[in-house]
Amino acid sequence: MLARKEDIDGYCFDKALQLDGDWLVSLEIGAIYAHYGRPARRCSDRVAVEKAPDHGYCWYCQGKYELALGLTRPPQRSFERCLQLVRTIRWHERRSRGKYATTLHRAEPAS
Repeated sequence: MLARKEDIDGYCFDKALQLDGDWLVSLEIGAIYAHYGRPARRCSDRVAVEKAPDHGYCWYCQGKYELALGLTRPPQRSFERCLQLVRTIRWHERRSRGKYATTLHRAEPAS
């Protein structure tokens, strides 16, 4: 559709979102628009952030979208939020691995 410059893309993408309103579908639509050089139509990244504000990848994609539009401050905020979320996830992963390792260590029989 976009490669042939047909004007039906909005309708098709809206239908896709009706069938599956997951945040990932919104990001995929944004990636398609970006691939075909139409960043102004790529507002689906913002929709993904609204649907899944706790996913760093949504914030990262929104920052890329804002950069493509030539904005300066909004992408900085989006990338900062992305980093905050990634750091929080890594902290929780390290913490849960530590608890799991301690539990396994205690469960081993004494020799």
